[in-house]
Amino acid sequence: MLLEELEDLRNELAHAQDIIAARWSWLVDLAEEVESLLSRAEEFDPEMAR
Repeated sequence: MLLEELEDLRNELAHAQDIIAARWSWLVDLAEEVESLLSRAEEFDPEMAR
């Protein structure tokens, strides 16, 4: 699900579509999920932090 949401965001940005105000909370939630995923990955493999 997370990767699908990232793909949706990438598609919107790639096609120059505005991120409307109603989607800001979704964007913040998505950023937090990605940050959490990356933090867990860095804990698993500290070399990823480089």
